[in-house]
Amino acid sequence: MQPTGTVTNTRRVTVNAPASAGDSSMVTFNFFAGLDTTGDPDASTSSRAVDGIATAAMPTSVLEGLWTVQVSRSDAAGNTRVVQFAITVDTT
Repeated sequence: MQPTGTVTNTRRVTVNAPASAGDSSMVTFNFFAGLDTTGDPDASTSSRAVDGIATAAMPTSVLEGLWTVQVSRSDAAGNTRVVQFAITVDTT
């Protein structure tokens, strides 16, 4: 699972997570303000993969600045994979 993110000059950020063979169809997206991913995320959502892709939009309440997105999914053996990456929201 290697997520890709699209960042525009709006707060409508969409994150796509391709599914791998054997992965569950439910993907969790956690959004953290800044780079610190300890504690609870500032926002979280889950999405079911359709045709091998799970998609989530960051909440519209997201503020400008640096965000870390964590994407997690479990495979058929129960192993959970977590991928994270940073994005910047800039509406100027």
